Amino acid sequence: MTTPTGRNQIIDAYRGIAILMVLAFHYTVRWPDLYGFDRVYPGWFELGAYGVHLFFVVSGLVITMTVLRSRGALHFGVRRFGRLYPALLVAALLTFTLNAWGPESFHRSRADLLASLTMDAKLFGQRYVDGAYWSLAVEARFYVYVAIAWACLKERFWIGVLALAAIASLPLGSAWTYLLIANWWPYLLAGMAGWYGIFERRVVPAACLGAMAAILYAIHRPGDWLVDAGLAAAVLAFLGLLWRAPDWQPAAVRALAWVGGLSYSLYLLHQNLGVTVIGYLTKAGLSDLAAILVASVVMVALAHVSYRHVEKPGARLVMSLYERWRVRGWLGLPRPWIARAGNQAPGAARPASREP
Repeated sequence: MTTPTGRNQIIDAYRGIAILMVLAFHYTVRWPDLYGFDRVYPGWFELGAYGVHLFFVVSGLVITMTVLRSRGALHFGVRRFGRLYPALLVAALLTFTLNAWGPESFHRSRADLLASLTMDAKLFGQRYVDGAYWSLAVEARFYVYVAIAWACLKERFWIGVLALAAIASLPLGSAWTYLLIANWWPYLLAGMAGWYGIFERRVVPAACLGAMAAILYAIHRPGDWLVDAGLAAAVLAFLGLLWRAPDWQPAAVRALAWVGGLSYSLYLLHQNLGVTVIGYLTKAGLSDLAAILVASVVMVALAHVSYRHVEKPGARLVMSLYERWRVRGWLGLPRPWIARAGNQAPGAARPASREP
């Protein structure tokens, strides 16, 4: 089910569910001392934090599609950079500026801002401009490891990814685990298995990736299996219900997919800014629910502006500059890091499609 622009609405619907889960967590129980709420919300709202797990599964799926449709490792890296960095740059600057009007715990230094723009502030001993940015470090490392595997093995890159995931699980200390994102491979591999099994119809990579995901999950996240299994069942049941309710399914899927399309910009902007808005509104006398709804609407509107005027044109600009450099030969890099015009890597023969 795709839109005229080529986006997959079901994938975007998953993103929509994930970001709504994260918003529910951050706007109700994550910052209890900052909201000014009249009541204490139940602990099960903390399940919204697992929306990030769903994001990682979707990332594994989408990144597999992206690398298989890229001309080489550098092309893949530039596509992902263009997809993520322009929105991050603007959101980080905006959040850093407005944090000054927020709670003291949100205030950040210029060093924090600069470190956040690397996508891995923790690596430099700094704090993220917005705490939600921690997941970008996982994403960025995954891109690097996939690019390395693609450069070495081309369409069999999934074998290299399996090897890297296994190496990451060696008990060599917390720094090793952090740098090689050992705790998050199960979700990323599950997404990769989903792409190969559902869209590529390739049994061997899907089975191998799925088996490794299960093994690493048992090693690294044994305490999460019940929650993850329950949430996965709930999400699948919900989407299944949408498909079986033709009277309202199209509108519901489109609504979730629209939110999912904004999910990256919304993720970057929602936490510190949204919590600050909620605090101001409750101090002005609004009820808890009204403050949450107003903050959510404001953040969605801001994310829509970012998506339309920063995220999409930023990605186009980055890819336009890359193509210009590639055609003119300014980069001068040998394969496998860049494929020459007219001599594409194996994945480039696939039908062109916009990223879902």
